[in-house]
Parts: sequence; structure tokens; C-alpha cells
Amino acid sequence: MGNRARRTGPAAAVAAMAALLLSLLAVPAAGAAEGPPPVEGSLAGSVRDTDGRAVSATVQFFAAGAMAGELPDAPAQQTRADGDGGWSIAVADTEPGLPPGDYLIKIDPDGDYPPRWYRDAATPAETSDDATLVTAATGVDRGGLDVELPAAPPDPGPDPKPDPEPQGEMSGRVSDTRGSPIANAEVTIYRTDPSGDPAATTPAATATSSADGSWRIPTASIDAGAYLVTASADPLNYQQRWYPDSPTPQGATPVKVDPGKVVAGIDLVLPDVPTTGTLRGRVVANGKRVPAATVTAVGPAGAVGSATTDERGRYALDALPAGDYWVRASTSQYLLPSRWYPDLRARRSAETVAVTAGQTRYSLVIDMSYQPVHPGGKRVKARGPKIPAAVRRLPVDTATRYQGQRRCIPRSQPGAASLYYLIKKRYGNITIGLNRACRKDTSEHYDGRALDWMVSIRNKSQARKGDSFTKWLTKTRGLEVGAMARRLGVMYVIWRDRIWKQYQADKGWQRYYDCGTKKKQRWFYDRPCHRDHVHISMNWPGAKKRTSWWATA
Repeated sequence: MGNRARRTGPAAAVAAMAALLLSLLAVPAAGAAEGPPPVEGSLAGSVRDTDGRAVSATVQFFAAGAMAGELPDAPAQQTRADGDGGWSIAVADTEPGLPPGDYLIKIDPDGDYPPRWYRDAATPAETSDDATLVTAATGVDRGGLDVELPAAPPDPGPDPKPDPEPQGEMSGRVSDTRGSPIANAEVTIYRTDPSGDPAATTPAATATSSADGSWRIPTASIDAGAYLVTASADPLNYQQRWYPDSPTPQGATPVKVDPGKVVAGIDLVLPDVPTTGTLRGRVVANGKRVPAATVTAVGPAGAVGSATTDERGRYALDALPAGDYWVRASTSQYLLPSRWYPDLRARRSAETVAVTAGQTRYSLVIDMSYQPVHPGGKRVKARGPKIPAAVRRLPVDTATRYQGQRRCIPRSQPGAASLYYLIKKRYGNITIGLNRACRKDTSEHYDGRALDWMVSIRNKSQARKGDSFTKWLTKTRGLEVGAMARRLGVMYVIWRDRIWKQYQADKGWQRYYDCGTKKKQRWFYDRPCHRDHVHISMNWPGAKKRTSWWATA
């Protein structure tokens, strides 16, 4: 026995030492895999009523956003108060614990107790005054979060008496024309006058509409009879209305009131107070109505609205803010110059037009009548060649731009030659010069499109013929400025120190260089200032006889 123990003793010691080493090596490995235990905190409290009785309840935790009235649909976490009324919840970064943060605690008790917010607030909206924000943190155990509920009311049992008869009332809704409710509108009812006059003097009752526009007036203390109902929203921008939709009591419909009955559906719609008005009228010129003209209302800060006339010259300027305006008419379809109401070319001399909110002003006529001022004077008779009947039925040619001479053509163009014979036939055998030999300057004489009709202002007979023809040529006929010049294809004409241009017809007879000065009135300047002849230049359609006058030739 002793020898065996000595033989086995060393072996056993070695085995024990090996086991110890293995255990020491295993401990760090296991510790590294599991890590330190999580740090938790807790919240705890109790739920009791004012009599000290424990109350079973659901305890809910809402994030701090509820302080601003932004209560989430569901709590962040919840727990239960046990039979002794006590409750607790772990606070941890991982589920199922309550995440750290600020919370409002709601107690939802079982039975007939009303809900309560810690501490002692009836609703979360009161949290800024009564409810307490609770901070949940890991590593902190917080208790004492106790809530005391009002004692549950006793069961009243069955009511031996039937409900009383409902009291009578009038009710309805106040809205705007878009259907949106009008809050704080004053609704008033008036007893109709016994004489039959609906005008009311003394109100029987009033009410104020709520946020959804609804209103109600109890009628238990009001005598039975017919009443007028009106609503106003001063100082809001709405017009007063009498039920069902009248601006005056004379157009209102009486409502029969019985103190014991409910009269509902008395709805009133209040239009906006108007801030804009309308101008309506027409545009005329030389006895004709002007279609497609642009009419513009201009205030001190610039244009505020515009409209286009219809085929009968009518226009409507809608939604103009109340105030005073200048009104202008212009047209791109015709060569008529612009006019300011009533018939002036300059705004500084024009009349202003008053626009009244909620009203329309009618029959505002803008007159664009226009005749160019002829240099020969007002007494000149506009007489020219006879207009063929077929030409009258054709539309007046569109005005052309300036078409200057670019090359030398040593012969008269067909239109210039025909115009030469037309003038001679109407006014007699007077010298008319056509094309000339080309020089370095520019002239429609060099390409066969110009005529010089040799009549002098110093000869009364000749002057009368020159005046008569040029006035006839440039006269406005209806809405067509310079109608005969456009039909013949006359591009411009120079006579008596003035020039008339088809492409600037709205400017009339313009000054020709400085020929109107006192110095240039001497006979020596008669030729360059065109006092001893009428110069006529034709555009290319006229020179080629492609305008309406020559269409039937």
C-alpha cells in the first residue's frame, strides 16, 4: 500500500497541475466571448385612488414630443400595475427595456377611474402646467412615481325618470363662397315686423360661429313666430348676408321658430368684400368700331390690366384694384395712332377714370379717330382719280416698309408709268418727270419708281391740284390710314416742306429736313423743299402693279 502510493503520487500531482493550467487558460477566453453585463436602470411607482386603494392599470410611456401636443399614436413602451398597485419597468438600451430618454407617463386604470398623467394632469395638453416630464436613464433606479386617482364615482343605477324633452334651437353653418368655414361670425335673429316690413330693428338673440363655422341659438325662451336670420363677419373681409342669400333684409326668407322644436340647416354663405372693379366700353375710330385693339389701364406705378376688343370693338377690363387710372387704346392691325381716354395722344392731357370696388363702369368710349394734318390746310378738298368699283370691294393693301433704291434701272416701272397717266387724266397736261440718269446718291428715280409732278405752291391753280391729290392720297378712310396710297403702292410723298410715309402713316405729315425754317421759305429753296413739285416714290408691289388698285386694270 505504501509503495503504491508513492508510485502514484507524482502522477496525480502532474495531472492536477495540468488541469489547473487548462482552467486558467479557459477563463479569459470565456470572458472575452461574453463581455461585461449590460447596465440597466429602472422606473417604479404605484397607482392608488384618493381612498388609498390599489388600482390595477396600464402604465404607458410617451416620448417627450407630447409636451408640444404631438402625442404619438402609440406609446414607446408600457407595463402593468399589479394587484397592489405597484409597477416598475427596466431602462435599457436594448429590448425589452425602455430606451433612455424623457417621457410622459399615462395611467390608464381598469374600471371606472378616469385616465391620469403623471403627475395629476387630466390631458397631455396640460403638461406644461401640471404633468411632470420623467427622465429614464441607464444605471439609475428611480422610484416614487406614484399617481393618485380620484375615487371612482358610485354607480348611479337606472334613472327612474325619463330624459326631459329636448329644448328647441336654431342651428346652421357660416361659410365663404369656396365652402371654407368662417369662425367668429356673428349670427343674429330678428322677429319680423308685424306690419309685414321685413326690416328688423331689435335682435331677438345672437350667437358666434365656432371654428368649423357652426352656430346654434337655443329657442326655449324665444316666442314662437317668424324670424329673419343674418350673419356678418366684421372686421373680416366678408359681406353681410340674410338667410338664405340676400344682401338686404327685404330679400330674406323668414324662418318659423317653435320653442320646443329644432330648426337646423340655416346655412349662410358670405361673399368676400370686393376690392376690385371693372371697366367696360368700346373703341371707335372715324365712325367705325375697332376690333382687335388693345386697351390698357395704367396706374401711377404702370400698367395693371389689359384687354382686347372683340369684333364689335367692345372690351372689359376686369379685376382692377380700386383707384384712378389712365386708359389707352392701341392697335397693331391698323395704322391708327394710340389714344388715351377719351381721345388724346398724350397721357399728360388725358382724363383719369375712377374704379370703384365691387362696381362696373359701363360705356367708356375711347375714340381713335385720326386724319393726318395736311400741309395745305383744312379747307383743301380731297379729290383724286375715280376709284374703280371693283377696287372698292378689295381689302386695302398691307403697309410696306421702306424699300430704297439699290441698283440702276434706266426705265420707268409699269406702276410709275400708269400713275403718270392717271394723274394727267385727272388733273390735266402738267409736266411729270419719271426716271433719271443714275448718280452716286440714292433715289427711286434711278430705278424707275419715282415721279416728280411739277406743280408750284406759288401758282394757285397748280397748288390747289397738288393739295387736292396729296390729301386724297394720304387720307384715312374708316380704319385704313392712307388707304389710297397703299392701294396705289405709293411708298412716300413729299410736298410743301413735309413728307408722308406709308411705313410711318400714324405719324402723319412730318417735317422734311429744315425746310420749315424761315430761311428756307425763300423761292430759292422751292426745289429741294418740294414747293414747286410733288415727289412720289412707289414701293415695289406698286411699281410692278401688284397692288389692289391695279388688280382690275
